[in-house]
Amino acid sequence: MKTTITNHLKSLYENNSDRINLFTFDELQNKIIPLNNNQIAITKLLTTDYNKIHVIPEIIVSANESTNAKIDSPQFIVEKYFDQYYTSVILNIKSELTENVANIVYKVLQNVPIHLIIKSEIKDELQLFEEKAIGISTHFINLSSLKVPILQRYADICSKLNISLIVNCISIKEIEIAINSGIKAISLSSTDMTSKKENILNTMNLRKHIPNKIVTFCEYGIRTLHNLKQLNEVGFDAAIVSVEIADHLDVSIY
Repeated sequence: MKTTITNHLKSLYENNSDRINLFTFDELQNKIIPLNNNQIAITKLLTTDYNKIHVIPEIIVSANESTNAKIDSPQFIVEKYFDQYYTSVILNIKSELTENVANIVYKVLQNVPIHLIIKSEIKDELQLFEEKAIGISTHFINLSSLKVPILQRYADICSKLNISLIVNCISIKEIEIAINSGIKAISLSSTDMTSKKENILNTMNLRKHIPNKIVTFCEYGIRTLHNLKQLNEVGFDAAIVSVEIADHLDVSIY
């Protein structure tokens, strides 16, 4: 396995000579090999003995600053979310994985005992190796931005690197593509593709098409504790909410 990963990594470097890399080949190889199999995968995190749906706040981050939260200090997440019964946080990166963003992510990972999920487009396969080197164990991506062969390649690399890949789907067709690609965690968007508005009932209907063995998320549309109970009753494992909702949603009483 290690030899296969090393050869793959070497090939990526040789074929991406014009790319701005966060690490040299030797640095990246030393950071990801041997693989750290002690990382908490999302599938393990959400299948623990827990009867309630997990609520996951989403924080938006740009290359230079965060647009709705000051996360440069890891204390922000500790005080705002970790201390408020949340076990996971999503960082929605609205830019490429630049050195500045990587430093913010690394700083959080080193100082906050919370499961961090990175949500961003994947520029290329090499980015997944860089994320692993930083310490990221879970990546969230929208299926609509990918072609099927590329999704399958990413899924294969994530499996080898012990990175959990969450794929967001907006239709039954996309759900089938994700399942056939071996994806073990699927997020369903609450956006109704006809009206373009959030509709949690649309999400609940899509849930029927996903096997129970797959970890399932609901993205947005959650406003109240009643919404969480609705999602829990139809088999969702987690609900993704904005920081505005998270700040006013007392999950401790749910």
